[in-house]
Amino acid sequence: MKNEITMMYPEIIIYSLIISGVILLFWRKKKRFKRGIIVANTKYVKKTSYFKILNAKYHIYNIIIKIVCIILIVISAVLTSRVYKVEKHEETYNNRDIMLCMDFSPSMATLNYDVLKTMMQTVNTFKDERFGMTIFDSSANTLVPLTTDYKYTVHVMDNISNEFYGKKLD
Repeated sequence: MKNEITMMYPEIIIYSLIISGVILLFWRKKKRFKRGIIVANTKYVKKTSYFKILNAKYHIYNIIIKIVCIILIVISAVLTSRVYKVEKHEETYNNRDIMLCMDFSPSMATLNYDVLKTMMQTVNTFKDERFGMTIFDSSANTLVPLTTDYKYTVHVMDNISNEFYGKKLD
């Protein structure tokens, strides 16, 4: 069994890295305001500890937002590129359906016991094959439909042998 992880669209990762780089390149702090009202005497406010704490929080939150945005871009790129896992394994299936049809007329009585005994030994070696059994004389009776329940099949064969021949199959 061989497993490999691959992407359906790996080029999306490259595109997202380019987009992230462009966003980081242009997403920087502007040095000067070009519009707005200039307020006099702000140097006193900027020296207060309250302003310094708020300014530090602003810069930390700004960095966190940038990191989260980059992480979200990368995650969405990975999800969009459709990562999937390929599993290669070889399985052997025994796709045989075996249906035993037995003539239970008096002329076949001696042969049927041997057939039942041989089929019981064969059924015990089956794996994943379906087995069924029908008996007939003047009309047909399906005793075991196609099944993989080998214990039940052997039980039915044992009962038939006991009923018709007075001895169990071993």
